[in-house]
Amino acid sequence: MRTDRHVVTSGDARIAVRDTGGEGQAVVLVHGLGSTQRSWDRLVRLLAPRCRVVTYDQRGHGRTATSGDSFDHSLDTSVADLIAVMDAREIRHPTLVGHSLGASVVVAAAASRGCHAVITVDGGMMVERPHASMDRDAFLAEQRRPSVRSVTRLVRVLGLGTRMSSEQLWEALAAAPAWERAVDPLYDELTCGVLQVLAGRADPVPSGAGLLEAVRVAAVRFQLDHPAVRQVWVDSGHAVQLERPAELADHIREFAFGPVDRAS
Repeated sequence: MRTDRHVVTSGDARIAVRDTGGEGQAVVLVHGLGSTQRSWDRLVRLLAPRCRVVTYDQRGHGRTATSGDSFDHSLDTSVADLIAVMDAREIRHPTLVGHSLGASVVVAAAASRGCHAVITVDGGMMVERPHASMDRDAFLAEQRRPSVRSVTRLVRVLGLGTRMSSEQLWEALAAAPAWERAVDPLYDELTCGVLQVLAGRADPVPSGAGLLEAVRVAAVRFQLDHPAVRQVWVDSGHAVQLERPAELADHIREFAFGPVDRAS
C-alpha cells in the first residue's frame, strides 16, 4: 500500500499528513489526545483497497510542528486544522472519522463544512465523568512515574506520541467536557448520517469501570436527544482502532458505503 507524505500549513502549524491517494471515497481519520496518526495504521490498511484514506498529526502530536512550545488546543483551532488539511489535499465531501477528542473535531468540522458521513469512535458525547478520573493531582502524579516518563520520552523521540508537557496534556484533557458540550447541539444541524461507535469494555485503569458506566448512561441520554444518530457497541477498550480494527473497518464501510461483503 502506497502512502504519500505531505506537510500542510495551518496558522503557525506545519501539519504532518499521510494520504493513500486513489479515486475512492475519501475518509479522513482524526486521532485523539496523546496519540498520533500512526494509531490508525491497521485501519488504514483495511480501508485503503476501497477508499482514499487521509490521516494527520494534530497539534502537539507526532511530527506536526508549531512555533514555540505552546500549543493552541482550542476546538476552533483543531477544526481549522482539519479544514486546512481537507482544502490542501482537495478533499470534497469526505467521510470524517474521529476518535476520542478527535470525535468532537469531526462533528464540528462537519457542521461547518458538510461531509458524506460522520463516524465518532468513543468520543464526541457529553459524559459525566467520575471525579477520580478528572483529578489533576492524580493525573500529574501518574505522569511522573519513572515507567511512564521513560515511555513518553521514547515515543517523543520516535515521533509517535505527544510532545505536550504533562500540564499541557492535563489542560487539554480538562477541556474535553467543554468540547463535548459545544458539539452536542451540532448533531441536529448535520445533513449527513452519523454513526456513533462506542467501546463496551472498561480499560484496566483506575476509574475504568466507573467511566464505562458513565458512558453507558450518557449513551442512553444521547440516543434520546439525537435519535437520528445510529449507535453501535464494540467489545473493546477505548482504543477501538487498535483493539478491533477489522470490526471498526466493517462498521465504517457498511455505514458510509453500503453492506460489507464478508467473503471478500
